[in-house]
Amino acid sequence: MGAVQRAVLNVFRKPARTATVVVIIGISIAIFLTMSVVSGSISGRTNFLSANAGTLITITPAGESGGGGFFFGGGGGTQNSMSTGVVSEIQGTPSVSAIQPVVQYTNGNFTPSSSGPPTSFPTIVYGEDPGSPLVVGTDTNPTLESGRALNSGDSSALVAEVGSTYASDNSVSVGSAIEFNGTTVTVVGIFSTGESFTDSSVVVPFAAGQKIAGTSDMREIYVTASDVGAVDSVVSSLQNEVGDGYDVVPLSSIASEIQSSLDSIYDSSQTGLYLALITGATVMVFVMVLATRERTKEIGVMKAIGFRNRTVVTQFVTESMVFAAIGFGVGLVLAEVLGSTIGQLVLGQRGGPGPGGHFGAFGPSFALSLSPELVLSTLALAVGLGALGALYPIIRAVRLRPAEALRYE
Repeated sequence: MGAVQRAVLNVFRKPARTATVVVIIGISIAIFLTMSVVSGSISGRTNFLSANAGTLITITPAGESGGGGFFFGGGGGTQNSMSTGVVSEIQGTPSVSAIQPVVQYTNGNFTPSSSGPPTSFPTIVYGEDPGSPLVVGTDTNPTLESGRALNSGDSSALVAEVGSTYASDNSVSVGSAIEFNGTTVTVVGIFSTGESFTDSSVVVPFAAGQKIAGTSDMREIYVTASDVGAVDSVVSSLQNEVGDGYDVVPLSSIASEIQSSLDSIYDSSQTGLYLALITGATVMVFVMVLATRERTKEIGVMKAIGFRNRTVVTQFVTESMVFAAIGFGVGLVLAEVLGSTIGQLVLGQRGGPGPGGHFGAFGPSFALSLSPELVLSTLALAVGLGALGALYPIIRAVRLRPAEALRYE
């Protein structure tokens, strides 16, 4: 019988111990996989903020920027409204590359959960000028998944682009008819921003948005500065032009607060990742120390009948690697079953701007998606830790003389 075959059989010699070990290793692997994905999600959110926070500015009625603007959609009617004449007042502002008037209508409510982010989001209908860059939440020109984007020819049409989350939750596809507040629009495209909140949104032409909201006014204006260096001067110019009745707020001033919360969660995810690694390695070393102590006589017999040290080491290291591989399999299953819940709890554990103290349009959505690269690298890491964890106790055991090992109790 070869060393590898003996190693595999020895793993299952004590089923209770094996089950305990692989479950502990599996939990460590599941946490490691989940925290790796969480870290990647936060890194993507950080890159998004860096790319979008620089030049975007919002104009809202005075006192409304904290409760609306980037985070919430205002209701229908005249609530949180401003005259469309404000757009003409800011036309021609130096260093402005785009002006996007917005009317909003909120359909539904946030559904709270006992812990973590809301379990569902309201649908916010954005009415925007289809001839200017569309802004959903804070994402300019989101990725088109299917159909077509709104264009300048849609100004008077009853058409819509819908977010991927809205489309999935409501079984909507390109060509579907959807209704808001008595107005029916036809879906012409489906977009994605990668965020559950913003992907629950619908974008329609500005005139259609006014009809849905039942108002001739608008909710806010998004202004894009020509470059990051011009933002302060643009904010100052816009404030002078619209007066004290309006708040002119650069996204960068809000993004810094959000980034601080993201950094804190990122640190937590990294701590969880490292703890999972340390736990897995510690368990492997502990198990192999116990295994070698229990089987010191066996090692003595193997050496007495002629087994080389290399063969003994190979058998026990392989045994440890088998433990690690089985633990990895258990961890992969646990990650698939519980990973999304764990990730959402991690992302929702700290307050931040947005609904319910969470991240609203800014927060990273989380659905565990394990890439083949992450799975393979984690398997290699687990098996490698198993081998390294076994080396010290095994090498220490094989250094015993056969007679001494045979006397061991």
